[in-house]
Parts: sequence; structure tokens; C-alpha cells
Amino acid sequence: MIKIRGEKGFVTIEDWSDVLDRPRFIGELDPTEKKLADVIGCYIFPDSIRCGLSNCHTPHRRGFLVVTEDGLETNIGKNCGETHFGIDFKTMSRNMSYAVTRQQRKDTVFDYQFRASDILDRIEELRERPRGADWTHRKLAELKSRTSGWPDIVIATVSQLQRTRTGSITKTRAATKREFETAVASGASIDEAKLIVESSAEISGISALYQENDLRYLIVTNAESPLRKLEKLDIEYFSDSELSNWVKIVTDIDRTLDRAEESISSAHLLLEPSNLLQFKLLLENPTDISAFTKKLNSHKQEWES
Repeated sequence: MIKIRGEKGFVTIEDWSDVLDRPRFIGELDPTEKKLADVIGCYIFPDSIRCGLSNCHTPHRRGFLVVTEDGLETNIGKNCGETHFGIDFKTMSRNMSYAVTRQQRKDTVFDYQFRASDILDRIEELRERPRGADWTHRKLAELKSRTSGWPDIVIATVSQLQRTRTGSITKTRAATKREFETAVASGASIDEAKLIVESSAEISGISALYQENDLRYLIVTNAESPLRKLEKLDIEYFSDSELSNWVKIVTDIDRTLDRAEESISSAHLLLEPSNLLQFKLLLENPTDISAFTKKLNSHKQEWES
């Protein structure tokens, strides 16, 4: 790829033959007879390109396009340029590299600024569709809230599963003396022998509760809010640090929304009524069982609507 500076910014050329066809380009420039005027472009290719200096011709993959004071153009590698044109070339090539980098960053940010309305449409659909991100985030929040109608033991267990990053739940009881002695004789530790697992279950979709998969964080904080802000900004006046920061922000947006889609899918596994029903094995108190049944039926109606 070749970047050449023009009157209105940089133009990109893919084929080296287009450089060779430029009317003032020569492949045999004598640096002892010509003075460097400016560096007008840079390039990088998978295959090596021969240096255009007549006393060099060293093959290189990365290089610069230069123009002499009398208007001739050629290509030279970084080391060739510094050897034959000294500090002038070093300064000009650095300025060129800086200008190309800044333009690339501006192009990247502009691309997302231009696409912002389309991406925001995707976000709106993602949030507002049936069982979308907003609904899903609200239902996940209910599983963490003691005022949501879920029994306290379910809320506490969900919190534990989130903390331990596992979906395994068990219902235990104290071992009888005989069970304890049998377990110890079989090699169990004292603590292990004290409890008997009566039943167990594997809750699916627990990863939706992990902090890094929080839907509001992914969609609103990392995508929607930055895009709405970017729509109103003039990137022409961005400082280098602002450009660099915005490149980091916008280039993560597509990946972030893909992660949000994955998080919603995981959340739906968790929120599937038959999956939540498994928490019932933890319940013994009739009040808790009644509250759990009521809440699960209400959730099921929303799930199916």
C-alpha cells in the first residue's frame, strides 16, 4: 500500500505500477547530483521494492517517495535516505510518518462518525426488541434484588454463583452418625463427612452475571454514549492524544456489541423458566416455596409474552 500526499490530503494507491507511471518518477536517481526537496509519500509491501537511487538499488519492503528540488520523484528506503540525504531526509520522513499516522487515525474515527446513525439503530434494536438488552438487564437485576419477589435464599445463591463463577448448586443435610463414619472410612475429610448432598443441579448462563458481561456497561457506557458524543464533534480539531483515545474507543464498538449479543444469549439460558425452576431444590420453608412459585409464574408469563 502507498500513501501519497496531495493537495487535499493523502491518497492511497495499491499497485506499485501506478507509482512507476507517475510522469516525474524515475528509478535511477543520482543523489550526488540532486537535492532533496520533500518526502511526499510512504509505502509498505509484502515483497521488496528496489531502491530508486542509482548508487544503491537495495531491496526493501518499507520506504518513502521523495521529490527533488527540480521536481523528479523516486523511492528510497529509510536507511538509504539517511545515508545519502542526511538530517534533511530524517526530518522529512519523520514528518511524513507523523502525518500519515494522524490521517489514518482521523480516517478511522471519521468512519465511525459517518456510521454512527447505523450503529445507533443497531443498538436501539438490540435494546428494545422482545427479550432484548433492556428487558434482559432488568430481569437479571431482579435476580440480585431482595425486593424483586425472589426468595432471599435464591438471591444469596445467585450472588454466590456469580462470585465463584460456577453454576453448580447443591442441597445438603447433616450426616447421620453412621453416614459420617462411613464417609470418613472411605477417605472423606471431617468437613466433607459432616454433610450429605441430597440433590444438585447445574444452572446455565451464569456468565451473564459476570461484571465484564454487564449489558448496560457494554451497550450504553462503551458504545451508545461515545457514539452520541462523537456525532457532535469536529474531528479536524482533535489533538493527537484525543485522536488516539477515540481510535481506541471506536475500534472496540463492534466487538463490544458482539459481546453484548453473546451476553444476552447467555442471559436467556439463565432466565429460561425451566432453568430457574432448579433453584426450588434449595427451598424448605413453605413461605419461600410459595413466593418462589408466584415469582416464577410471573416471570414465565413475561418470558412467553
